[in-house]
Formats: sequence, C-alpha cells, structure tokens
Amino acid sequence: DSWPANASGGSSAFRNLALTNQGRLVQTGASLRGKLDTTPKPRFLAIIEDYLYRELKALGVEDAVANESRLQVFREVFSTIIDDFKTYKPLLAAIKNEYEIMLTHLNDKVIDLEPLRQQLVLLSEQCDKKLMQYRKEEREEISLLKEEKRRLQQTIRQLTNQNQNLETNIQRLQEEVASQYQLYRRELDARKLLINDANDL
Repeated sequence: DSWPANASGGSSAFRNLALTNQGRLVQTGASLRGKLDTTPKPRFLAIIEDYLYRELKALGVEDAVANESRLQVFREVFSTIIDDFKTYKPLLAAIKNEYEIMLTHLNDKVIDLEPLRQQLVLLSEQCDKKLMQYRKEEREEISLLKEEKRRLQQTIRQLTNQNQNLETNIQRLQEEVASQYQLYRRELDARKLLINDANDL
C-alpha cells in the first residue's frame, strides 16, 4: 500500500505541485505552465508532496518560518522517505538522528536559558523602575535647585539695592562732611581775623 493511506493514485492535486527555493510547496496552476520543469515526477514523490502540501495547508503553516507543527510534518515525511529507501535507510536514519539530537540539545539549552531570560526580564523591569525613580528624583532636585537659584537671585538683587543705597548714603555723608568742614574752616578763619583785629586795637 502506498503511504499515506488516503493519498491514492486517483488524486490529481499532486500533479500541480512545485517546491520553491524557500522550501514552500505551492500549486502551480495554469499561470505557471511553461515556467516550471514539467518532467513527470515519480509516483512516490508526487504522493509525498501532495500529503506534505495538504498537511501544511491544513495546519496553516505553509510559510517557511520556524514552527513546531511545520517541523513535525516534515519530520514525518522524512521518516517515510527513509523507510522507503531501503539501501540508504541506515545512513539517512543516522543523519536524521544527528539532527534530532542537535534539536534536542538546542531545546534543552533554551529550557536552561529560560530562567536566565526571566531574570533578565525581571532585572530589566527593575532597572526601568529605578531609572524612572532616578528621573523623578532628578526632576525634583532640579526643581529645588531652580527654586534655590530664584531665591538667591532675589537675595542678590536685594543686596545690590542695599549696596546702592549705602553708596548713595556714603556719598551724601561725604558731601555733608565736606560742607561742614568748609563751614568750620570759614568760621575758623573768621575768628582768626577777629583776633588779629582785636590785637591791632
């Protein structure tokens, strides 16, 4: 019996299948006739491609992207091909086994790294919270510094005004002292003249 059981020779869908360079099975249709190799496919290959296409389409994983369901379909197809090629079965099975071992190893690595990933996510969240807190504190500190600057500027203006007032008062006092000194000198000179006049009498 041909595999799979429901892929009988009466199906015509596999006659219009083609494997793209991206690893995707597509139905060629009339629009692609003449552009693809029309060499008749071996019956077993056509059945396998037909099954692969229908399974990928049924699972909605036709695009060649990493997907566990898509991988499982190809794994089953590959196992069937290995079983059919009796001569190459040991070698192909060994190759498949090496790939499976590596996939298992990589999956184990991913599982081992998952706690680290979670820790990184947690650390990232903590860092974001700390950063937000630092920014909040920074904004508050900047606000306080601006307020302190405003207060100091106001104090400086007040001191500047006071200094100007003091300079004005000092200048006024200096002028008053100079005026008093001149008055004193005139009075002193007048007294000397009176004394001299009295002595002449």
